[in-house]
Amino acid sequence: MSMPGLALGTGAACSSTGANLSHAIKAMTGDEQAAREAIRLSFGRFTTPEEMAQAAEEMIVAVTAIRELQED
Repeated sequence: MSMPGLALGTGAACSSTGANLSHAIKAMTGDEQAAREAIRLSFGRFTTPEEMAQAAEEMIVAVTAIRELQED
């Protein structure tokens, strides 16, 4: 919610509900929990490197904020 300019999803990309476990991530990591916790970023055909860098910065800020909440 704190990153409205980003297209993020959970679960398998082919699932409209996002409830399905990503078998690709499970296969890559060998870890069902990692597959459940993974997020998926979607980039468009015309996404620029600058936009990708901005998305990374927004994610860093959001993850830092979540970690700080968990420490409290």
